[in-house]
Amino acid sequence: MSFTLTTPPGTVPWQYTTPGNTGWSNATAAVLAAANTGFVNYLSGIQYQNIGTTNTVFCILDGANTIYTGFITGNAQSLQGVVLSNPIRGTVNNAMSVVFLSANSTANIFFNAQGFVGGGPNG
Repeated sequence: MSFTLTTPPGTVPWQYTTPGNTGWSNATAAVLAAANTGFVNYLSGIQYQNIGTTNTVFCILDGANTIYTGFITGNAQSLQGVVLSNPIRGTVNNAMSVVFLSANSTANIFFNAQGFVGGGPNG
């Protein structure tokens, strides 16, 4: 799978990649720290793969609020992805994170996210 991040003029791109074979289960990881005062994080794409045996749900959080929920099947043979052609806008001054909600520790997830930082409440 190939993903090219395009960002609007005047924004700053960002990318998050898991540090390899993490064996995450019932865990939360910071995807992106809060943008500078008055700025907003946008999520424009995600890729994921679960090489473990357990299906799992994941949620992208903006602060403590869920802004995207997805399902990852176990024993995945390839990377799956979602391109958000209309990026999901976070809240001013909030960090983004991802939480994996697995019933046990046999989920083994690779996760990537991309987006950009843009202007304040209207931008």
